[in-house]
Amino acid sequence: MSASASAAQVSGTESERIKSLRSYQILDTLPDPAFDDIAWMAARLCDAKMAMVSLVDEDRCWFKAKVGANVDSIPRSESFCDIAIQQQHLMLVPDAARDPRFATNPMVPDTVRFYAGAPLIMPDGHVIGTLCVLDDKPRALTDQQKGFLGALSRQVAALLTYRQLGVRDSLTGLFNRRYLIDALERELHRSDRRKEAVSILIIDVDHFKHFNDNFGHGAGDAILRHLAEVLNDNTRREDVVARFGGEEFVVLLPGTQLMEAGVCAENLRQTASRMSILYEGRILPQLTVSIGISSYPGDGRDINTLINTADGALYRAKRAGRNRVFAAQLTAAA
Repeated sequence: MSASASAAQVSGTESERIKSLRSYQILDTLPDPAFDDIAWMAARLCDAKMAMVSLVDEDRCWFKAKVGANVDSIPRSESFCDIAIQQQHLMLVPDAARDPRFATNPMVPDTVRFYAGAPLIMPDGHVIGTLCVLDDKPRALTDQQKGFLGALSRQVAALLTYRQLGVRDSLTGLFNRRYLIDALERELHRSDRRKEAVSILIIDVDHFKHFNDNFGHGAGDAILRHLAEVLNDNTRREDVVARFGGEEFVVLLPGTQLMEAGVCAENLRQTASRMSILYEGRILPQLTVSIGISSYPGDGRDINTLINTADGALYRAKRAGRNRVFAAQLTAAA
């Protein structure tokens, strides 16, 4: 990795940038015509041989859309975009072979001599990637082409933001039910290709009506927001955490067997029971959660069966006294 990236990665700013990038859940998703069209327009308007919608995570530059290239990602250490994301304006490299930052890059001079990258600046101010155009010969952009590239980069950022708003729960900021179903469908297909398990947890707040009745709906909302943070902070970056409805949450665990899911569920149950929630100047009584687990393919070969199986396990946990984790072959009592 470049020295500049290494220095940036240890900073709080870089950590927050990565967090912002991951909040869009866009990495490693399937091709999307909307992004493909923007890359195509960028290549045509800038008369460039290559164009990419590029997203930069900890160690790679991944292409959501690409024109004139046949790779899905490159190491961050070899990426021009690693430098471009460190600024808030268009970065131009007229001749990479004559630029000391890139002269020794393995893509120079055979593949890349010219680069122009417009940063993808998100509403929180973080730059998560670029819309870039490249060529195998030294060249420049006209002022009009610079304007086109900047405008199209803002369209990419707007598209990401719009799609994020459409799949987020307004109270907790977690993904909503619609996004969860789409994500679960993708993971089941991926599971079939890779011969891996997929597990889900359905999490329900015990006696939630009691909190609403005794402390008001504002207190109930505070509980849901706080629990959402706990679930986000105690799951992996590849997991999907969603509000399923009311006081129910679902955690999708890709590549996770039933027993591993049980360990995760028990950790979440214990962590939730230790939450301390301050509401209107007072600490709310401690709460507990009940959790049901199901795993693909053993507990169901389709989405509805998988969800219903986990929901049945959750119901059994409630009947057994709450504050428990139940699954078809797993029980972790409080």
